[in-house]
Amino acid sequence: MKRLVVLFLGILLVSAVSAQEKKFDVNAVPDTLKKFNVNYMVGTSFSTDLKSGSAFSSYFSSKLNYSLSNKFNLELIPTVTSSSFSNYKLWTLGSYAATLDDKINVVSLSGQANYKLSDKTYIGSSLLFEQNVNHFDGYQGSPVRNINTQSLNIFVGHEFSPNFKIEVGVGLNRYNNPAYMDALPLTTSPRW
Repeated sequence: MKRLVVLFLGILLVSAVSAQEKKFDVNAVPDTLKKFNVNYMVGTSFSTDLKSGSAFSSYFSSKLNYSLSNKFNLELIPTVTSSSFSNYKLWTLGSYAATLDDKINVVSLSGQANYKLSDKTYIGSSLLFEQNVNHFDGYQGSPVRNINTQSLNIFVGHEFSPNFKIEVGVGLNRYNNPAYMDALPLTTSPRW
């Protein structure tokens, strides 16, 4: 567990240091492909179960992008998420219900490979490892004490415009969450 956190923090440190990009004149070298790129994303969200529960989440994510060629691209996305739940109902089955009333801190690491078949069509695969770093006690209705996730996805997509694309895929997912529901949706979506 501690090794995962140390590895994760190391990846964030490397991405922060490597964000200091060297400037070069694109016109001077027209055939040069920018191989490495780093982006950062910070955000927050609020959700409710429309009854008595609410959830507030915030996250920091770094996207490390490496292009092997103009058709083949690799991405590595480490993310830290902190969420606070207050009497949040996850699922109900008859008179039996699972609610969450706790703070959850999650680290995740996702990777993705894309290959362009044409200018608009691509295929790819993604891996995700998500681990909560605190064993919380506020999950009522189940003996499960974490919401760890591992997933492998294979997909094909078509980009109709820069703002609209469609992806179809198949995936294998393993949740330690009996509701098979993601309480932290950003961290299980490695593509952004």
